Amino acid sequence: FQHLQESVNIQRTFIPGDKARIAATLHALGNCLTVQGRLEDAFQHLQESVNIQRTFIPGDKARIAATLHALGNCLTVQGRLEDAFQHLQESVNIQRTFIPGDKARIAGTLHELGTCLTGQGKLEDAFQH
Repeated sequence: FQHLQESVNIQRTFIPGDKARIAATLHALGNCLTVQGRLEDAFQHLQESVNIQRTFIPGDKARIAATLHALGNCLTVQGRLEDAFQHLQESVNIQRTFIPGDKARIAGTLHELGTCLTGQGKLEDAFQH
């Protein structure tokens, strides 16, 4: 965690124009914080990452989809299942549209969607995913 935080601070100070690198480090930081159980901090870093991606590198659909998946995972762990579902659904929609050949990634997000729906008691919907 500490090294990732220091990295993003250095990037923002010395290479602020490298938005892709900053977004990638924020994504990694968010994932690390999710694993540590620091879910609110994780959510903030992941949300900032996807905002940067959408604004400065909107053509990198794979990266956007991956960060939306990570956001969905973070929200699932928080128990915010409806919010998680929205991010995961957007992620899988992007994957199916822009990177349809990445079946493993699509399957992983569909798995998370099913888990999210199961947690909401929507078993029939989960079965479809």
